[in-house]
Amino acid sequence: MNYDFFVRKLSRWFRHEVLRSLDEEGIPIQISERFVRGGDSKKTLIQRLEHAARDPSGLLSDFERDWLAYALDLKLD
Repeated sequence: MNYDFFVRKLSRWFRHEVLRSLDEEGIPIQISERFVRGGDSKKTLIQRLEHAARDPSGLLSDFERDWLAYALDLKLD
């Protein structure tokens, strides 16, 4: 039996609960894990991600900013 698929998917379940929740809502863990802080609630992390998506400072690539804007239903300038 080949467990490769299971092993790849299993690693995401050992992440912060908020990251998993946002991943299920369309925000990749690879993006959100860069902004999560200990004790974050879903609301506080979303606020931080919204700020990052609106800030063209270079913390996110244009692709990542567009992805977050779409997933969070934001209007970017």
